Amino acid sequence: RTPEVYSSHTQLAAEAQPGWETSVFSSDPPDHTVKREIAYRSFNPRKLKEYTPIVQGVIDELIDDFIDEGRCEFVTQFANPMSSRVMFNILGLEADEWAWSADIEFEGAGARYLPPDLQKLQDRDGARLNAQMTAVVEDRIANPRDDAISNLIVGHRERTGEVNVPYLAVESTVLLLGGVLTSAHLSGSAMLLLLQNPEQMELVRADFSKIPRMLEEALRLESALQFMPRYTTTDTELGGVEIPAGSNVLLLFASANRDGEVFEEPEAFDPSRSNVKRHLGFGLGPHFCLGAPLA
Repeated sequence: RTPEVYSSHTQLAAEAQPGWETSVFSSDPPDHTVKREIAYRSFNPRKLKEYTPIVQGVIDELIDDFIDEGRCEFVTQFANPMSSRVMFNILGLEADEWAWSADIEFEGAGARYLPPDLQKLQDRDGARLNAQMTAVVEDRIANPRDDAISNLIVGHRERTGEVNVPYLAVESTVLLLGGVLTSAHLSGSAMLLLLQNPEQMELVRADFSKIPRMLEEALRLESALQFMPRYTTTDTELGGVEIPAGSNVLLLFASANRDGEVFEEPEAFDPSRSNVKRHLGFGLGPHFCLGAPLA
């Protein structure tokens, strides 16, 4: 369905965090296309090659911290710090100043579906994220570096001829959270699925070339991002259901990825399935995950 009917420019984004409605996350083409191209500068194939030693270095350091114990609490000692440290490096953020952000579960546009007490925590963490990222953007404007935030500032200036600090702070936060939370969720979910399916654990231990398909299947079965909102700009109909203009609609990736008409035995963890890459774990279309190759 086209964005002319199902728009990404939802009020939910603004409610979740002021300014998010301007981000690439919440934009429609053609504005989205330009914003995505600017952000892509830090995630193109050349840049990904530069990130390889960064990722490997982070992983080696984390494993060194617990290898002598012969065990670890995988999420807190590996999955969460791995994804956050990699993104801190890419964005040029000081890890000690941003360590707190690795412990939040920021739901973005999903925040308004949480209980009131959790919404308050989201509002608090969102305000802190925005204030801290605003300071970073202002510093990068004055002192550019070779990092993703500086690249974003340069691209925005080339596009508009100005520097919009609130927008750039939001866009930088989207990149941070988009890389940290989803990658951590994927790593943790994949490990849990392997522990629950020891025969699959043995297969990947015996042959590391099976790991990519295993991760694709983990993305399908336990989608790192469960849903995304859309906003209907006009009256429409879907699956026999009338949807009036101005409705908030949720695209349930988690549901689509367990569709029995697409995936045989959808509840089974089976990396050998022939259509293992057909999942929507990275989204689909114009909003396909910018960081998928990095993930």
